[in-house]
Amino acid sequence: MRARFAYICFEEAQFDDKGRMLNPSFRDYRFPTALDMPQVQTILYGGPDEEGPFGAKEAGEGTTAPVGPAIVNAINRATGLKFHDLPVTAEKVWHVIKEKKSAEAANR
Repeated sequence: MRARFAYICFEEAQFDDKGRMLNPSFRDYRFPTALDMPQVQTILYGGPDEEGPFGAKEAGEGTTAPVGPAIVNAINRATGLKFHDLPVTAEKVWHVIKEKKSAEAANR
C-alpha cells in the first residue's frame, strides 16, 4: 500500500526544457513520511492458494495494484476532475480546481 500511495501522490521526476532532471538526488525528491500515510487495515487470510506453489499466495506488487486507480477515482468522484498523469499531488488538484472555476466564471 505504501509504495502505491507514494507513486500516486508524491513521487515525480521533474525535468527542465532541455530534458535535464531537476530533482536527481533523494535530497530534492519528495518521499512520504509516516505522517503522510493513510490508515491501513490489515486483513490476514490463512487459507492456502490452490494455484500457488505449495499453497503460497502473492504478497507483493499485485496486492497493491488497485490502489492508484482507487485514489484517482476517489478524487474524480469528490471533485468531478479527471487526471491522466501521475502523481496527483495536492498542488495539481488545487491548480485544476482553480482552472475549472475560472473557466466556469468566464462562461457565465
